[in-house]
Amino acid sequence: MVGGGFVAMHGSVATALDVPGSWIIPYVPRVSFVIYIAAVIVIRRDQNLWRRGVIFVALTVLFNTTIGYPTWIYNRSVHRINLPHEASEEFQSSFEHHFQVKTSCYSNSSEGDVLAVSRDDFSPEMLSYIKQTEQDDGKP
Repeated sequence: MVGGGFVAMHGSVATALDVPGSWIIPYVPRVSFVIYIAAVIVIRRDQNLWRRGVIFVALTVLFNTTIGYPTWIYNRSVHRINLPHEASEEFQSSFEHHFQVKTSCYSNSSEGDVLAVSRDDFSPEMLSYIKQTEQDDGKP
């Protein structure tokens, strides 16, 4: 699957932040595997060609929806704060202690360095805290 690394990363961030609906993310590969096995069994047993095609399309949509679930949860429930530099562990722990929230830091080519927090926990003061820390230390 193209983009499987992003799905895994988004799923791990959502799970680390305990966002609503993230409890099922660790089971997504197993659920997808069960859907795939069921699809093979159903398609091989049905002798009617047009019904096989319809079943194939329906199960492919279900399979892809299941695989895309971690990214959907991530996009719906995680607020991303772009950082100018990679966040140090000290900064991350002080940020978590100051705002009493869970965070997850990651870096990728499309978003750069990111500090992720739950959308429910996000506040605009977090942005000013990061800017203030950057001015004081020169780097978050």
